[in-house]
Parts: sequence; structure tokens; C-alpha cells
Amino acid sequence: MAGDPYGDGAGVVMELEHAIGFSPALRGGGGLVLHPNGREFLYASGACVVVGDVQDPHNQSFLRGHDDDVTALAVSSTGRLVASGQRGANADVVVWDFEDRRVRFRLDEHDHGIAAVALSEDERLLLSVGVRADRRLVVWDLSCGGIVCSAPIPVDDEATAAAWGGKMRDVKRRDTGNYQFAVVAGPHLLSYVLNPVAGTLELIRPVSQAGARTYTCLGYGCEGDVLFVGSSSGDISLYSPAQRNFLLTVRVCSGGVGSLVAQAVVPSAPAPAGEGDFQYARFGAHSKPTLLLVGGGDGSVVLLSLKDPKQPQLDERGRAQLSGGITSLSPSRPQDFTTGGALVGTSQGTMHYLQLPLPPAGSKSMGPPPFSESPLSTVCCVQFHPELNDRLATASHDGFLRLWDSSTYRVVSRCGG
Repeated sequence: MAGDPYGDGAGVVMELEHAIGFSPALRGGGGLVLHPNGREFLYASGACVVVGDVQDPHNQSFLRGHDDDVTALAVSSTGRLVASGQRGANADVVVWDFEDRRVRFRLDEHDHGIAAVALSEDERLLLSVGVRADRRLVVWDLSCGGIVCSAPIPVDDEATAAAWGGKMRDVKRRDTGNYQFAVVAGPHLLSYVLNPVAGTLELIRPVSQAGARTYTCLGYGCEGDVLFVGSSSGDISLYSPAQRNFLLTVRVCSGGVGSLVAQAVVPSAPAPAGEGDFQYARFGAHSKPTLLLVGGGDGSVVLLSLKDPKQPQLDERGRAQLSGGITSLSPSRPQDFTTGGALVGTSQGTMHYLQLPLPPAGSKSMGPPPFSESPLSTVCCVQFHPELNDRLATASHDGFLRLWDSSTYRVVSRCGG
């Protein structure tokens, strides 16, 4: 047998044709990510990152570079880079070149596991946050894979999500050389200012709200002027990095906020350019409202609008309903939530492609059926149909029997639960 020097099958490598194993367990809403090309998507499955195709279920590839379960995943703004982190003794963060499907950097500063990763909008920096046993965050330079700075996490709770907020601005709203980012851990919001040249990190005092809130996800909006924070109680809170306090808290769903994505605001007219490197400052309120997509533990996907961060008010503009709690949201057009679609992952292991804009609030519209479904627990039995080669049945510890069409990799029917 070729490739089997011992003749016992031990040296044979089986080529994997297709994998079905989306896990909704990744925290912070990043378990399922739609690539900026709008066609491919990524998710963690065991020690692999799976790259799928929304339009063609047969088009699938794998990023193999971990030796334990992948626990954190992020894709850069242009889609050139992918970052993934794992648990276990080799708690590495791997930075991938997406086009070539190869490892660009392997970063091994953490111990025990990775809780969250985030890539800056300009793709220059990577933030990695360790699990509770590690209790460190590290900022990496993506031009060389070196460490810009690192710091201990000053709270005992484990981080659930992290996000970059772009460049800090001066009083005339001009970009400075410093970056801002935030991490949520239990009831704490940790806001940081990074000077990448000096390699210094300033922690704004940890902020908590009154009441027993546990933060689950976060995202910056309004050109970094507002930080949206979701909680396990179904609230969205608005935090002002400039004022360093919370502005507003609104209940959006039940079952907790599983994922949120804030639309980046593009000014209607750029500031005029002066001679040389001079740039005029921008003044006045934001020209367009910031839109926010929120996924709830009750299966709701909600579109909210914030018109002016100086007079904070969240208005509901659309809502759709899916079966299972929402664990991931990833829009096809991050600059515009009124067209295109969004890839949605649920706690039932299903993936949906939801068309945008969402139906008007109050319409009680049910979302589309899933285009992919995965067992939520160990698959204990697999059996092909004795006569139909494209039909197979599985039994899993989540209590379901599923009948699959192997030509489309979709569930034809199920029973149990």
C-alpha cells in the first residue's frame, strides 16, 4: 500500500473531503465569520479552521495549524489575514495568509489558552487575550510578528470578547498615533489606550455598572466615539471612551446578547485637504446614524439605529426571528446594513443567511431556514442507507437522529430532542 511502510495502515493519510462540525460555543460572537469577499465564511471545528462557501457546499478547505480546540477566531477588515487561538499546553495564536492558506506567524506568548483575538482595522496590530489561568493580553506587530506590549488583566473574571476602536482623536477630531481597544471580562469593561511607537499601554480604570450584569460582546461605532456592550441580561449599553462612563442602557432581547456588530460610519463628505500634510479638522455631529445588528439568546436579530452619540437614543428599525439563540452575526457589507445579507450562527448548531434590510419592527417575520446544521454533541453512530448511497443517518448525544443528503451535506429530516 503506497505510503504505508508497515503494511498495517498506520502510515496512511486520509484526505478529508468535507467536514460538518460548526460549534456555537466560541464566546464573544466570533464563532462564525463571513469573509469580506461575501462568499466564503470561516468557523472553528475542533483543532481546524474550516473555510466554507455560502453558494457552493462542496467548496471547502481547512486551515490546519493547531493541536487542540480552536477557541478564538478573527478575520481582518480586508480579509487578507485570519487569526486563530487555541486552548491547551500549546496556547498558540496563529496568523494566516488567507489567500495562500498558509501560516504567516505562530505566536506562543500565552499559556493555558486564548480567550479572544482581534485585528485592528488597518491590519497592523493583533490583540490576543489569554484565559483566566493566563491572565495576560498581548499586542502584536503584524509586520514582523513581534510583541508591541503586554500587560496583566487586572480582574479575576475571564475575558469573553475584545475589540479595536481605531485611532484616538485629539480635540479637533484629528487622528493621533495612538490606538484604543477594549476587553470585557465578567462585569468589567477594560478600556485601553495604546502608544505603538513607545510600546506603552494605558488602562482606563475598569468600569462596571450597577446591577448584576455580565458582559458578553462589544463593538465600537460612530468612528470610535461610542462603544456598544452586550450583556447576559439582554441589555445593550453605550459607553463613551471620551467621557469614560456609560451613557445609556437599553433592553433589546431575552436570553442575553450573543453577538453584536456595529456599522462603521463613513462621513458624507471628507474633510478638505490642505497643502502638504496639513489636514483640516472635522466638526459637528455625525452625518449619518450608526446602525447596530444585535443577536439575542431568544433567537431575535435586531437592527438598531443611533443618530447622535451626544444625544444617545437607540431606535429599533428591524427585527427577524430564528430558532435557537444567536451566537454569531457577520454582515456581508460592514459599511451598510441596509443591503446585502448577514451570516448567522445559532446555539442549535445551524447557519443561516439572513437578507438585509431586516423586516420592519413588529412584523414578527421568521428568518430563512438553515443552509447548514451540525450535531451539538458527540456523534455515536453513523449508518448509510442500504440502497440510497446519498443518504446516511447519524445519532448524537444531543438527542437527535438526523437523516442527511450527502450530495448537499444538508439534513433532510430529524427526530428527537
